[in-house]
Amino acid sequence: MAVSSEFVAYLLAGAVLEKLGAKVSLMTCYTIAGIGGILMLTYGLDNTDSIAFPIIFLICRFGTAGVYILFIAANARIFDVEKSATAFGLGSFFGRMILSGAPLVSTM
Repeated sequence: MAVSSEFVAYLLAGAVLEKLGAKVSLMTCYTIAGIGGILMLTYGLDNTDSIAFPIIFLICRFGTAGVYILFIAANARIFDVEKSATAFGLGSFFGRMILSGAPLVSTM
């Protein structure tokens, strides 16, 4: 089910990027992911056995998948090939470095 949510996000993100541009598309997907995260923290974690929990989870996955694909597509539009590869590589590197601390934060 989560994969289908991401697939729909991949399809819609490209169409939204063509219609609205990179800035508005990224803000829209970040907003969807943020709303999903806030809903998960305020309601979803307390009600994991309700039907709302998987729906909120799919909203979060939809937003983050849209941001990821827009990051790749917009990066290729903004920079030329050499700078695009460097920018994407640096962003990916720092993102992975920050995420390496996630298990430590989750145990706290």
